[in-house]
Amino acid sequence: MARQNLSSARGNQAYEETGVEVHLNVYDLLVPQIPASMTAAMYHMGVGFYHSGVSIFGTEYCYGGHPDDSTGVFEVTPKEAPEARFRETIIIGKTMMNPLDVAILVNQMAASSFWRGNSYNLLTRFVQSRRMYAMLNY
Repeated sequence: MARQNLSSARGNQAYEETGVEVHLNVYDLLVPQIPASMTAAMYHMGVGFYHSGVSIFGTEYCYGGHPDDSTGVFEVTPKEAPEARFRETIIIGKTMMNPLDVAILVNQMAASSFWRGNSYNLLTRFVQSRRMYAMLNY
């Protein structure tokens, strides 16, 4: 996906007065060994394998693992994460940040060693979207 031009932070004052909704998009991970019918049954039991991303200003920001020592932060078109099936959107709050501030924050996160792809751990980093939102809502 081509990166949006976020340098034109239009209408900054409106964001500061009312805030902008931040969405959490939740996906079922597409695990080849698990049939879709089992994923659906697991969901109804309150368990499953999920991916999530924080969506704001028409871009969804995600974190995922890979073996390289490079950032695990990536952007996708909202509701179109790779290797996952979109399940639902949850409104998690509002931010007073404008598009340029969000872009700066995400770039800082991407440069941080905390968000490296090879440091991803399903058991210890599963709350990344909550952490991302907390940073947006400073």
